[in-house]
Order: sequence, then structure tokens, then C-alpha cells
Amino acid sequence: MVRDGTYNKAVYWPDEVDGMVKEALQTKRTPHPTNHLFRRLQEHRLPESCWPDFVKGRVVECEVHGGEVTKVITRTPSCKYPGEHNCAPILLENRDGEDVAVVKTVWINRASDNHATIRRENYICGA
Repeated sequence: MVRDGTYNKAVYWPDEVDGMVKEALQTKRTPHPTNHLFRRLQEHRLPESCWPDFVKGRVVECEVHGGEVTKVITRTPSCKYPGEHNCAPILLENRDGEDVAVVKTVWINRASDNHATIRRENYICGA
């Protein structure tokens, strides 16, 4: 059974969580950017056109509430900076009967970042 909380692939990622994430992402969702996302794209000098790719990125973290995946964080190769990744938190919601993927913001990580400083206490750890 999957517990509510935050899962990170570098900490603990059971098969059940992987299946839940895949199922949640198979739902057709309309992507919605936030104004904050556009400000961050400008700050990082990333083209505004690259944000839809964030929804298709590799999931590295997710939040589970009430047995449902409610948020994922994805990584995609940077659309501007070689050797770096765009990281984006995406809320998976239903708004007025429409399934949406709300892209909240973006930050940049080095592609080689192995999360040596990750705070494990913030995540669900092994069963």
C-alpha cells in the first residue's frame, strides 16, 4: 500500500508508486502555465516556448494524497544550456470537470547533479 507523502526516485520509489505515476500521466490533461513560471523562464533566459515539454519530462518526484498522485516534478534537458536540466513541479488537478496539469515554476539543475545533499527526512523512505 502506498502511503500519502512525497516520494523521490533518489530516496525510495516502489513499483506501486511508479504505476500510480504512469496511470496519472496517461490521463489526458490540458497544460496550464502560471504567471510565476513565465517570470522564472525570463529570469533563466529560457524561451517561453519550452515550457510544454516540462509536462513530458522524466518524473523524479511525486506527491501522493488520498491514494492519488497530485503533483510530480519532472526533469528535461535544458532547452538552452548544455549539461543542465529544467526541473518543473506540475500539479495534477481537476478543475470544473477538466483534467489539467498546472506547471508552477522552473529551476535549473546540472545534469550531473546526484542529489548528494538531499534531505531524506522530507520523503517517504522504505516500507
